[in-house]
Amino acid sequence: MKDARTYERKVKKLLSGAKKTAAIPPVNAADDMLLRMIEAIFLADATDGDVAKAVSAIQKEFVDFNELRVAPEKDILECIGKEHPRGRAKVLILHAVLNGVYERANRLSVEYMADMSKREVRRHLKELGMCSFGEAYTAMTCFGVHAIPVDETLFEVLQMNQCVHESSDVDDTQAFLERIIPQKNGPAAHGYFRQYIAKHAKALEKKRKEDAARRAAEEEARRQAEEEKARKVAEAAAKKAQQEAEKEAKKAQKEAEKLAKAKAKSAPKKTAKQTAAPSAKKPAKKSVAQKATQTAKKKPVAKKPTKKKPAVKKKASKSAKKTAKTNRKRK
Repeated sequence: MKDARTYERKVKKLLSGAKKTAAIPPVNAADDMLLRMIEAIFLADATDGDVAKAVSAIQKEFVDFNELRVAPEKDILECIGKEHPRGRAKVLILHAVLNGVYERANRLSVEYMADMSKREVRRHLKELGMCSFGEAYTAMTCFGVHAIPVDETLFEVLQMNQCVHESSDVDDTQAFLERIIPQKNGPAAHGYFRQYIAKHAKALEKKRKEDAARRAAEEEARRQAEEEKARKVAEAAAKKAQQEAEKEAKKAQKEAEKLAKAKAKSAPKKTAKQTAAPSAKKPAKKSVAQKATQTAKKKPVAKKPTKKKPAVKKKASKSAKKTAKTNRKRK
């Protein structure tokens, strides 16, 4: 823990009145140890009255702890009452621990733990599924192991009164208290801490409400900040899209203007060519098809021979004979 020396002085000053507090008596009988383990599970973040009510309801509802072990979790929760602090989570832990003990010993008995070392006892309780508070409470009251049970409630009260560093957590606080509190003073210190919690219960409840309201306000502020950020991002994206559209429109307009100028420059040249003298024009080359068509048009059409009339032939024959006769006479 950060600045441990400072907080060590504060805690020792706080525990100066712990000597007057009655310590929790240890238990030795196996059945009592099993009952103490069950009490340890329900004691975390609950009052002594809550624990007494829950254990009494269980003993009335179930014949023995073995029947409790095989009972549905829903039935156990209804038995202890849904208003019990962290009741659902504790029922799950209870089931895990009882079944773990049964699998290890083939019966519901913790006598086999008596042969374990103190370090092994704490490790085995954690392996069974015990929470940090229940493990320390069981080890301290059933097996004489040095441990200081710390739950969320004790941690919050110590933090509220500035007896532990604000950056610490439950495990840090438990390790810190076990280091500065001697083993012989452990049970008395635990009893004092229980009274300390009860004394500051109203202040703690008020602090929890204020913290809940603050967290809700922070969450709302965070949500609004995210919405504002999303809105700004959306506006920036829309603005960028508009700028891109305007840029594309300007580009298209420039292209259109450029094309219009090019057409305007080429228009006068075409007019001059069209108005030039015919002699300046080069004769256009005729295609093969056009030449063939013209040739076909120029070729004379063959006429059919006509028969001369016989009268014409006779006249021509007489004229020839007359000319020949005249020529002979001249000779």
